[in-house]
Parts: sequence; C-alpha cells; structure tokens
Amino acid sequence: MTPPPITACLGLDQAARTGWGLGALRSGLSPTFVRHGVAKTHVERKAVVELALAYAGGDPRQLLVMFEDHAGMPLSRLTRYDRHSRRQGRAGAPERSTASILGQGAARGRWEAVLDEASHPERLRDEVEPRTWRARVLGTTRGDTAQLKHLACTWATQRLCEAIEDADEAEGVCICAFAMYDGVARLAQRRQRVRVQARGRREEKRQLELATPAPKEAAR
Repeated sequence: MTPPPITACLGLDQAARTGWGLGALRSGLSPTFVRHGVAKTHVERKAVVELALAYAGGDPRQLLVMFEDHAGMPLSRLTRYDRHSRRQGRAGAPERSTASILGQGAARGRWEAVLDEASHPERLRDEVEPRTWRARVLGTTRGDTAQLKHLACTWATQRLCEAIEDADEAEGVCICAFAMYDGVARLAQRRQRVRVQARGRREEKRQLELATPAPKEAAR
C-alpha cells in the first residue's frame, strides 16, 4: 500500500520553552509557512499538535515532525561558570551543560507524549543536528550562540516578511524549513529503501521456492 503524501511539517526547537514552525505542502505549490510561535505548557503543546494535524487533513500519517537533535552537542568541561571565558566545542559549536542536555531531552519526551496521544506514527518523527540545519538553511555554522540565534531571527524575518525577534521561535521556523525540503526528501528515500528491500525479500523467497523440489506424492 502506498503511504499518503506528507502535507504538513512541524519543526520543533524543543526545550522547556519550545519554538516551533509549521509548514504546509500542497501538490503543485511551493512549501509554505503557515504558523509559528512558542509553546511552554502541555495545553500549548497539545494545541500546536492539533493545529499541525488540521493542516495535515486530520491524518497523522501526513504530518512530518522534525526535532532538533541535541545528542551530538559537546558537554561543557567547565567546573564553574566563568563569564570571562567562552568555551567552544568542535566546529565552533558552543558547549552545553549536562543539565541543559537533560532538560532538552525531557522536553522532547513531553512532545513525544502529545504526539502519541494523537496517534502520530513514530516513523514520521525525524531529527536534525543544529549544525546540519544551520548549514542548510542559514548557510553557515560559524559564530557563537548569540550570533547564530541572531542570524536565525534575521532569516526568519526575511522569509516570513514579518519581524521575528524571539530566537527560539526563529529556530523553530528554520527547523521547519529543513523539514519541508530535506526532511521530506529523506523520508521519501527511506520509503524507497524499504520498498526495494521488501521487493528483494519477495524475490529471494520466490527463487527459494523454485529451487526447492516439490514433495513427492505418497505412494498409494
């Protein structure tokens, strides 16, 4: 059975205060941003998911959700806060504290729970590292956290033709942009691989059946 097309993408910069962006994909039209904002409570998260499902035609199988992946972020090696020193991880990425990483993971769990309640398939939940979406959407990964967040606000403001001054909201919009282009393409590639693998298994089974001699009928 051919899976239904993706008609909506939800980008989440998940944290205790989650910036989000929602985009719609319609046949023959360019991907379009339709809503964006910040969610801090369970009620707000649920409202965002319900809104995203509405743009997906009420079908959870038509909604692609893109989380920001924090697993690869380097942890801070500072034993205490030093305002005179700005530590950087690999590729110029700012290091994060263990508490920050755990908090982001807990926030993702809260979003996952709301998606589960809405019967949203786990296979339609993807993730992208910050340096990946920044390179693709902003065109750079260089700069400290403040500079990169300002760049995200500038990009979102220009793309939406309205002032976006909240960095969390801007990053949610950027992640949504990545989802609408690269995320949907990656999903199509995964689906194609699954179809090819299934076809290969069917062919192997057929060849095995052809090579296996039919059992002789019992002598009467």
